[in-house]
Amino acid sequence: YIYNLVGSGMEVYYPWVKGMGNIVQNMLNEFGASWVVSAADSSSYCVSNADELTATFSWGDSMRSTIVRGSPYVTAEYKNAEVKLNTGIGIKSVTADGAEAECNGAPLTG
Repeated sequence: YIYNLVGSGMEVYYPWVKGMGNIVQNMLNEFGASWVVSAADSSSYCVSNADELTATFSWGDSMRSTIVRGSPYVTAEYKNAEVKLNTGIGIKSVTADGAEAECNGAPLTG
């Protein structure tokens, strides 16, 4: 994944490889991020921990994410925050705290 950290969260891009002759490039979706993971009330982020393979970013007390080099997963931990997930692809359902909910734009409670 390629991450772009923004004030309220992070944009996550899934790159694809394009090769032409001797040129190989990582390409991104021209229509924007594959996912935007954010918290409704966060405004800026900081690096709260880092080493050679990981970096943990915090958006105040509302959201935290540890990015691990080479990991096939994107994770975020929320505390007393409204979770915001945006994507350009269709999602049928989401499971939050063990309960499945239909993705119809309505808030998830639980």
